[in-house]
Amino acid sequence: MRERREAPRLTLRARFRADVVSDEPEKASNGDHCAGWTSDVSFGGLHLSSRRSLPLHSMIDLEVSCTHPAESLTIRGRVGWVREEADKMHAIGVFLDAAEKSDLVAWRRMLDRRGIS
Repeated sequence: MRERREAPRLTLRARFRADVVSDEPEKASNGDHCAGWTSDVSFGGLHLSSRRSLPLHSMIDLEVSCTHPAESLTIRGRVGWVREEADKMHAIGVFLDAAEKSDLVAWRRMLDRRGIS
């Protein structure tokens, strides 16, 4: 199968917490969230693994906590796909929000420090 990804990927195992947020201030968040581990990442998105799922196409605030060197970052993204896997785990694809330029710059710097360029 041909690789469809355009950006280089980095295997990165980091803790994450994702909270669903609303694009519209009048709509309150329903409190959906999940936590788990990243599998691989790129400049434009992340592949997450969690026991809980997230609503497809929902906007999320994603806190990623890395080690070696230790650093944490919160970025905004949108859930692009969700797949149920073995042992009641969920694979979740998140596309980063291009409108959040400062998030993208900080994310790129974090990945640069980990060897992706």
